[in-house]
Amino acid sequence: MKIGPFDFNLREFSGSLGNLGTFLPLAVGYIVVCGLNPAGLLIMMGLANISTGLLYRLPIPIEPMKVIAAAAIAQRWSPSMVYASGFSMGAIWLIFAAVGVAGRIAAMTPVAIVRGIQVALGLLLSMEACRMLSSGWLLGLFALLLGYALRSNRRAPAAIVLVLLGIATMGLKGQLGTIGSPSLTLPAFTSFSLNEIWQTLLLAGFAQIPLTVTNATIATSCLISAYWPQRTVSTRELSLSQGVSSHNNRSKTGVKFSEY
Repeated sequence: MKIGPFDFNLREFSGSLGNLGTFLPLAVGYIVVCGLNPAGLLIMMGLANISTGLLYRLPIPIEPMKVIAAAAIAQRWSPSMVYASGFSMGAIWLIFAAVGVAGRIAAMTPVAIVRGIQVALGLLLSMEACRMLSSGWLLGLFALLLGYALRSNRRAPAAIVLVLLGIATMGLKGQLGTIGSPSLTLPAFTSFSLNEIWQTLLLAGFAQIPLTVTNATIATSCLISAYWPQRTVSTRELSLSQGVSSHNNRSKTGVKFSEY
């Protein structure tokens, strides 16, 4: 089905599931360990993805910023600290967009360095995947082979089949019964202090900046230019989107650190 410039089919739906592998573990950590409001986090996650799709008309994923997420979960930040970091990082990206910092860095950064960062991140994720598979190599190997076999299948896209396989596995283990019934919950507003803004910047915010600028801003702009040369997106536009998204999501308690 096609509505305007948007295609709604199994392949597009499958593509929308591709980011769950990085988003869900961090989202669960934020909710369980840090105590974030699930409704706020998931609602703002959805709105951020929808608004990005409407704005750019491109498959640009949105994820939590990994350095901040790892620090917040490992150090058990309070919700107000997470929101404070979202506010401060949003302000930084807006400043970067206003003065064109990312664009200047991109002009001085060789493409080989950008590609190297992407390869390194891919290898790190692969190593983590192998570690997670250590408790179930047989099922993991089957899933890998199944995903490879269905990689170009239009009627049974790999991501959809693998998600259904995961749900079926949970059912066989009797884990679906622990899921509560759905209910309507509205996110509440949570405040934070100036001290928490500075504290979270020192703990993880400053370390997050180079990763986001290189991998989430410069690399994304380069990839869009390579795959959609007729629809380029500048680093300034991406920085602006990151800043606006971080501030909007902070205001609804469901902080979603936008990293493209």
